[in-house]
Amino acid sequence: MLNDLEKEFDNLPKEEKAKAVEQILDRFIKHSDDAEKTQLMMNVMPKMMGNEMSMMKIMCQQMMAPQIGNAKTSNTHGSNSCCSDKNESMFSTVEIKNIFDDWVLQVQEEINNLRTENKGISKEELAQKIKISVESLEYFIKDDIANENLTSSDFEVIKIEKINNICPMCEDYAKEQTKKPVVIMSCEGACLRGEISRRAANHICHDLIPAKTVRLCLGGAFTKDGGQRNLVKNAERVIALEGCFIKCASRMIKGVVPDAEPEVIITDKLFTFDTNIFGINEMTKEEIHDNSLEVAKKIVEQL
Repeated sequence: MLNDLEKEFDNLPKEEKAKAVEQILDRFIKHSDDAEKTQLMMNVMPKMMGNEMSMMKIMCQQMMAPQIGNAKTSNTHGSNSCCSDKNESMFSTVEIKNIFDDWVLQVQEEINNLRTENKGISKEELAQKIKISVESLEYFIKDDIANENLTSSDFEVIKIEKINNICPMCEDYAKEQTKKPVVIMSCEGACLRGEISRRAANHICHDLIPAKTVRLCLGGAFTKDGGQRNLVKNAERVIALEGCFIKCASRMIKGVVPDAEPEVIITDKLFTFDTNIFGINEMTKEEIHDNSLEVAKKIVEQL
């Protein structure tokens, strides 16, 4: 019976084949629980990826998107997966996109683990272990393609829980500030050096040259793909005030905006103090204010 069905399917015109697959998926999704839907995606996606990335795109767009109608997709699962941002319209429902994103995250985690365990592994060997094509693998590691060394020893992989909530005030602020040419971020560290850097950033953006600069919320830009991150992507200049040589701010932002090239300014080199002290409580409030203002003014002179 299965052979007869297979022959009948093979003889169908292309449009009818697509329609048949859509109907099957539609029926499956309506009558399956989350675990079954996820398992389907896990089984299907590697086969699609093995037939080159173009096949994956066709499958996403022509088979998955229409089967539940024309419902509008909302980006609840972030935009770091393969089919988000410009390809987000491929998915007809949030559910389909989330299942796909979960699969992408699993593949990315498997790739990272293999690269850590097998130093210097080639793309061909890695693709074979993951059971996808080399072209598809390159899509996952596109930020590393220029680097022949595929090890991950220079990077730390972290997982940030995604959130659907949006702060409308933060998004409105980002839109209002988007025309300003200079984005200022700070490391926001809890030590004295971080406090001086943070206050200097505030002085620059809110007191000294507010018409030219916008103060970035580093936490917002780092943890969510929204207005704050867009400020970095679209700015003429991005300046990172770093309280010390650890350079938390610039390293964080490059983790989520790989193309960002922030101008780094180490703020603890711009004022005189006892470099043996660490905590905010080891300097008076008046000294912290004066030192942060001094740092801000010196930076403004460079702008």
